[in-house]
Amino acid sequence: MEFNHKAGSRITKDKYLELIQNYRKDNPKGTKSNYFGREVFEELLRDPEVAGITIVHAQEEDGAMTPVLRPTSKDNRMGPVFFDDSLPCPPFCPDDDKEVEE
Repeated sequence: MEFNHKAGSRITKDKYLELIQNYRKDNPKGTKSNYFGREVFEELLRDPEVAGITIVHAQEEDGAMTPVLRPTSKDNRMGPVFFDDSLPCPPFCPDDDKEVEE
């Protein structure tokens, strides 16, 4: 399978809710989401060689899952900067998160 640097597609809100509800049903105590500020994405995409952002699933020393962001080139090489320290939900959940629980 060839690497597609344009991977990703827009989904409907109904599909978004379905996917989230599936995950939360199977992982009721898991982290629901992680927030990264706009500046993180702007810095990751600043280099013209960067084609996208890869989200790497990582684990803290205490066992907590943490996403790490890294820039990725068109030929799937990683860039020189990495980001961690997102805000996890819970406790930093968006106000409209209750909609997903319905």
